[in-house]
Amino acid sequence: MSLTKNQHFVPRFYLCRFANENKQLCCWQKQSKKFFYSNPDNVGVKKYLYEEAWDDQMPESFGRFVQPNAIEDMFIDLEGEFASNLDSLICKCRLNKDNQNAIIGTASELMALEKMIANLIVRHPYQINNSAHEEEIDYLMKDEELATVDQAFGMWGFGSIKPAFHHVINMSNLDPQDKTGTAFHIANDLNAMNMNFYYSENGFITSDWPVQYRCTNNEFISAGLSIHPNIYVEYSNVSHPFRRNHIINLSKINEKFTHRLNMNHVRNENAKVLIANKKILIHQLIVS
Repeated sequence: MSLTKNQHFVPRFYLCRFANENKQLCCWQKQSKKFFYSNPDNVGVKKYLYEEAWDDQMPESFGRFVQPNAIEDMFIDLEGEFASNLDSLICKCRLNKDNQNAIIGTASELMALEKMIANLIVRHPYQINNSAHEEEIDYLMKDEELATVDQAFGMWGFGSIKPAFHHVINMSNLDPQDKTGTAFHIANDLNAMNMNFYYSENGFITSDWPVQYRCTNNEFISAGLSIHPNIYVEYSNVSHPFRRNHIINLSKINEKFTHRLNMNHVRNENAKVLIANKKILIHQLIVS
């Protein structure tokens, strides 16, 4: 199987929901302060993001990377489930946008949404680069058998087995179905929160840091994600007048509330590119 060079940290299936009638995303790069249009293939990507390179000493027969494309292949399976689930939730929200008493989503649909959001959080390059796992690997290397294998690799001119450990830990953390990984625990945190769907005629944007969240001492306080240009989902431990004691309903919100949610992307330093289906949505935010 060929190795995927440009690997998405913001999945294409998600970005496609913010494309215009020409299947293009309207983007604004914060650093250059310039607008540009792009198809979803070229946004939210980084070369070989999920690949762990072997030690430079490794012979060519080992290949360049540890288990190449394994994480990309895992994402293909996950994203198929995420995409169909997201379509179902978006459809229910659009059909019930004028029904304030509508209950949105089954338990399984909401759990799949929480897994998707958790996956979006942990797969970002910032998160991967700041999860070096050195402490975990140092702990593993205290095992005499593993330490002996690592020494043998070095003596045989194969470098170190540490890249293999990095790769295994990354796979675990990025898989929301792995009970030992970070994504699984984030999804569980979200599941315990109050949540609500918001519908806005004014329109939501997204960014290359799509999930806006706050946490303290590794505990999530809130998280929010635009799942469609008119639909936003929010999780929080804070009480809110729209919420009804863990009953998941849909609330229609005004322009002021919509603007506040969109401004989270503008103010977030980790969000480098703002994304929308209409240029005016971003323009209104950056000039306000």
